[in-house]
Order: sequence, then structure tokens, then C-alpha cells
Amino acid sequence: MERLFSILFLFFFSTFSYANDSDMKVNILASGGYSNVIIDDNYYKGYNASIKLFLPIISDLYFGLGSKFESVSNSKQSNISSAGTISENLTSIFIGIDLAYKFSIEFVDFQINPYSYYSIYDNWQRTTSFSNSSISITGTASINTNIIYGIGCSALFNYDSFYFGPSFYYSRGYIEAQNYTDSFQYSSSFNSGVYEILNYNITIGMFL
Repeated sequence: MERLFSILFLFFFSTFSYANDSDMKVNILASGGYSNVIIDDNYYKGYNASIKLFLPIISDLYFGLGSKFESVSNSKQSNISSAGTISENLTSIFIGIDLAYKFSIEFVDFQINPYSYYSIYDNWQRTTSFSNSSISITGTASINTNIIYGIGCSALFNYDSFYFGPSFYYSRGYIEAQNYTDSFQYSSSFNSGVYEILNYNITIGMFL
């Protein structure tokens, strides 16, 4: 891991130095908005935020590092009781690598951004509550694996050294959760497997 960080540091340092000696720009983009997540035919809604640093490889092609925050929830009727509701909340923080191809038409920069991220933090909690009782059943699953890859498209209006505009990101991922024991000592499982993320965002940024 230390070797990987050393290689990435040397890459960014040398690329940044090269960019300073040329006309190519370093890009910093921050994005946030609405999320739709589909896991095993269960629909989750919430919000996301991300930040990406892009350094030029050649004129219109960039390599970058990024970090992403995703928080979504789902609520449905319990199979145990018609008066019960099951709520799930999934929060994840990812880091990973990005590529970006950018082309400009007038004052609008269009960017295509494939990426691959790995989760460094996950919290997946399920709560079953009952309308006729103050008792609730809560369980939190440990996540073994959570990886995503996808592509984003942005139309960014540039003004001076700043960007702003809409972005759309589509991701496919794989999540694997351990079985858990809830607050009533019942063993249960979470949905695991391939899933999808749709992000509808507003992006702002700057180039140096």
C-alpha cells in the first residue's frame, strides 16, 4: 500500500510540474445531488457528494483520484406484521481512480468520466418498527466488499477559471454483507450481489 501511494504521489508531482510548464490545466471538481440505488430489486433513495482531482496526461485526456460519499435509505412494509415497517439505511465512502476525456464547444466543456472506486467505510443498518408499539428491532451488517465502476457525463459552463453545470453518473457495483444478529438476537441477512447507482448531480469546479 505504501508503495502504491508513493507511485501515485510521484505521478501527480511529475504531472503537476509538467502541467505548470505547459498550457494544460489541473482540474478540481466537486459534485453532489440525488441518488437512486437498486439492490436486488429493492429501491433506495438519497444523496451523494464527490470530489475529483484531474491531472492532464495529454491535451484532452486526464487521470485523476476521487472520493465519493453515498447515503441512501429504503422503507417497506414488514412481512412479520402488517403494522410493521422495515427501514434500511446504507452509507458508504469510496475512493478510487478516474479518467476523463474533455472537449469544448464555445463556452461549454463536455466531459466523459469512467471511474472505478473501492469502499473504505460502510454502514448498513436495518430497523423494524411497529406502529402499535415503541419497540423496534435493529441490526447492523458488516460489509466485506463494496466496489463500483461506472461512467459519468457532464456539461460544464466555464467562466474564467470556474466550472458549473449538470452531471449524470451511472455505476454498477458488487456488495457483500455478512449475516448479522439484531437487537432481539435473531440472525438475518442483507441483500448482497450486483447493484446499480444513478446519480443526478450539480457540479462545480475550477482549473489551475
